[in-house]
Amino acid sequence: MEQTAWGFHLSLDLYDVNREIITSEKLLKQFLIDITDFIKMHRFGEPQVYKFGSGKLEGWSGVQLIEESCISFHCDEQNGNNTIYIDLFSCCKYNVEKTIIYLIEYFNAKKVNPLYRER
Repeated sequence: MEQTAWGFHLSLDLYDVNREIITSEKLLKQFLIDITDFIKMHRFGEPQVYKFGSGKLEGWSGVQLIEESCISFHCDEQNGNNTIYIDLFSCCKYNVEKTIIYLIEYFNAKKVNPLYRER
């Protein structure tokens, strides 16, 4: 079957997630490695994870370049908001439904808001 879109973009907001993961540089780097392996893409370089900002805007953000595009995230652990916002864009198709389930389970999310589109 011929691919009809150039890119496949999943934006996923996960709420009330495992706080231990979203506050740990080591675990967030491992997440970027794990999700890349799960969707069978190819990492380009090492995962980049940084905590920056101040006040309500302080939090962890990260990106993993992949040969097929990139995966990024932003965490909000301020004021009890245990939330991670994930964007996964690839020019190669991946199983969106299985990826959503994988991410919900990975972060033990209690609520999810997915948005998917082909570009």
